[in-house]
Amino acid sequence: MRNRTRLMNVLMVVSLIVCVLPTPSVAFAAEDVVFQNVGDTYEFGHFTIEAIVLNANAESFNENPEFSLYSINDYNSIVPNAYSDTCNGVTSEEFPNNCSTMYLIVTEDYALLIDLGNGPTATAKNHGEDPDDPTVIAKLNEEYLSIVNELIGDRVLKIAVTHNHGDHIGYRTAFETSKGIEVFFPAVDYNKPYFGNNFAVTTFTPGECSIGLGNGISVDTIWAGGHTAGSTIFAISVPVVSYEYDADRKPVSSSATYIVFGGDAIGSGGGVWLFNQGALEMMAQSLPGVVAALEAYNTYNDYLAEEVKSDASIEIMGGHNWQRVSRFGRLNMGLEFVKNLNTMMGLIKEGKWVEEGYEGKTEVELLKAGYVVHYNWGIEHFLGESMYYGTNIADVCCVDSNMAALNAFAGIE
Repeated sequence: MRNRTRLMNVLMVVSLIVCVLPTPSVAFAAEDVVFQNVGDTYEFGHFTIEAIVLNANAESFNENPEFSLYSINDYNSIVPNAYSDTCNGVTSEEFPNNCSTMYLIVTEDYALLIDLGNGPTATAKNHGEDPDDPTVIAKLNEEYLSIVNELIGDRVLKIAVTHNHGDHIGYRTAFETSKGIEVFFPAVDYNKPYFGNNFAVTTFTPGECSIGLGNGISVDTIWAGGHTAGSTIFAISVPVVSYEYDADRKPVSSSATYIVFGGDAIGSGGGVWLFNQGALEMMAQSLPGVVAALEAYNTYNDYLAEEVKSDASIEIMGGHNWQRVSRFGRLNMGLEFVKNLNTMMGLIKEGKWVEEGYEGKTEVELLKAGYVVHYNWGIEHFLGESMYYGTNIADVCCVDSNMAALNAFAGIE
């Protein structure tokens, strides 16, 4: 693999026809698209593509498998995404574009698309176009398919779905004429045939399924029920290993990060939507297992020394990644965030939350003091109540629900 052209450092604009996918009539680009650095973005039609990981583990001495990672969102410079620091995921006429983030992992021979976003009808609405116009829908499907085709080249595409909500399976419509694409879907959420017979659907129990991507890379599954009964977290089994170099360009130290995809299971920063008492109970049940599973992603080999290191971190990619900027700023979205969520659910269960102004303290002061703080958004919405927790403001977690469900969960009459 080391001798192969780097995975996606340069996306050459050629007619890449993927055996399992139809060839769209809309071209992805009119000139070479170069992702040179992590964070580089490219806008195409209604979509924006971002390079999250580029050629991880490509160093000649680093024997960890190589991969790249991209996000695809249905926003552009004309119609940007919503802003969760203002609307906390509750969109309105002022903040209409609730982008649902899709992720594409690219390895040597395979590509895995995690979630399928809002779909063309919602994208059309969010962009002020007619969702009932078949030409509009066809154009959106073709734009999306063109992006996927270009990013994966001749690799075999697989699809994994975190849960069964429409804003995470919407662009399955772009693959309606494809044949044999393998789709991995949590079994308890597959309560109707979301995918047609042209797909090869594998339903799975989270924790008992791993999706192979060749060359020693797989994507593991973790049950995180609550938002839905089958909500699943996906975790790449191989970390991104980074190095520090001395003046002679000799690697002298390393760090490593495991990439985790949360869907809506633990929120994207703005808050986990838990619709009723049962969802709150399930979230409280699943979170200890989530914490234990994620804690295991801590070891790695940097191939600088013989010993295996045990200080790797994790980074969570949310299902609505724009929500990572919360009312309290940009969040870390790591293991501490998940631990805080687990602790908070226990405190809410005991009815231990306070309002801003308690003991004369501000919301931030209460959080730093270790309290769960209740916040009412003052809008007409079925999830208009938020609970926050986290002594480090960059790790503050949030649950969005309603007072009837929260009180029932806590046993408050």
